[in-house]
Amino acid sequence: MTCVGCLKFLPFICGIAIGYTVDKGGPFGYEQSRSIDELEKDLTNFLKQSNISLPWNPELAAIWSNTSQILKNNIVPNGIHATDTGGPREPDCKRNATTLATIRGFITEEHYVTTADGFILFILRIKSRKAKPRVGLPVFLLHGLLSSCDCYLNNLRNESIAYILADHGFDVWLGNIRGNRYTTKHVRLQPTDHEFWQWSFDEMGKYDVPVMIDYVLSRTGHQKLDYIGHSEGTTNLITSVIIYGSSLAEKINKFVALAPAIYVGHAKGLMRQLGAYAKQIQKFWDHFQDGDIFSHEGWISKFAENECYKIPNTCSVVLHSLVGTGLAHFNLTRIPVYLSHAPAGTSTQNMVHWSQQCDSKEYKLRYYDYGSDWENYKHYKKIHPDEYDLSLFTVPTYAFFGKLDWLVSPPDAEQLIKDLPNLKSASFYSDYNHLDFVWGYNIADTLYRDVLQILES
Repeated sequence: MTCVGCLKFLPFICGIAIGYTVDKGGPFGYEQSRSIDELEKDLTNFLKQSNISLPWNPELAAIWSNTSQILKNNIVPNGIHATDTGGPREPDCKRNATTLATIRGFITEEHYVTTADGFILFILRIKSRKAKPRVGLPVFLLHGLLSSCDCYLNNLRNESIAYILADHGFDVWLGNIRGNRYTTKHVRLQPTDHEFWQWSFDEMGKYDVPVMIDYVLSRTGHQKLDYIGHSEGTTNLITSVIIYGSSLAEKINKFVALAPAIYVGHAKGLMRQLGAYAKQIQKFWDHFQDGDIFSHEGWISKFAENECYKIPNTCSVVLHSLVGTGLAHFNLTRIPVYLSHAPAGTSTQNMVHWSQQCDSKEYKLRYYDYGSDWENYKHYKKIHPDEYDLSLFTVPTYAFFGKLDWLVSPPDAEQLIKDLPNLKSASFYSDYNHLDFVWGYNIADTLYRDVLQILES
């Protein structure tokens, strides 16, 4: 699609793409290319029927007209067969984080904390009934973009890092950023209010991370904790420490960064298109001022729960066109579970912010650009947003990257390695894509072993 020339229509595009894939069957090839051509025609008709009369309509039409080529370039070469055999429905699709952990035998506690700007965040604490509690620091885990703490709980007991840590005696706390399935409550606003969704990862770093860290420390009586983040969950800690300096940095003992998303200018696949059309996305946002996007209650999760168990290969193709094509660590039978729990929701403004990062030709992480000199001046008292100064991030960092990652690609990873001032180690896994770090079913003896060694040392 150009992935988001019109962000709200992405579920519709994926739906039609999946539908055509199912109809054609077989491996991606000649028949698949024909079906994608048919998809482009349907999208063109959809655009006409929608009767969008905006001054930038030609730009939008041009975006839609590129759909066929985008899908051919990014999905067909994946080489993932779309022959679907199906399987039984997976009960984990309907289970929330607490139930996922409880049904696997863990002790769970639900905690809630309120940010300075009024968002009520959910934190899940899990402990093992089997392991003797360690005398050590609590471990706090934070999820990535469009995700929730579920990402650390979706696999089996011996496969998900949250369970593995708990079974090694760690006191495990799982955070949730504003706007996902667990964090759509506010002290005065409702999700139907436009103001509820006026934030991006800037506000996550400013408000969400500090209050969750302080809460965990106050509940456990410790002065420090170890922090594990994936993707945007690493962005959130880095921006937060840059904002608050040593007062926050001194509370983090070790930072384990899984696929850290700071520089994304070399993103591939459908995500690459996010940057290519950043300006058009900004115009769409300015015109409609829509709030949330990819809600957990939206079409994707419902389709995943009800259909992906029948067509797991097809659903896998759409997913891997976003994150990378490596399948060595991907349990295809659990894709209904994964896509029932993610996307878990975020704000449209946050997606626009990431589109700006994808469009950047510089190795810089910048504050949100409001799209005009006047709007930027109103918010920042300057016409261009500042960049985050990575030299101020002094937390001891252990970074892990995947060479098949299409979101945090190797060139961006290599530059980040150079720019982190207190990097203790950096590891590349040759056959990991972006989501293998949290969904990989067979990485307990590789990645998670390495993480345990870092935390135990």
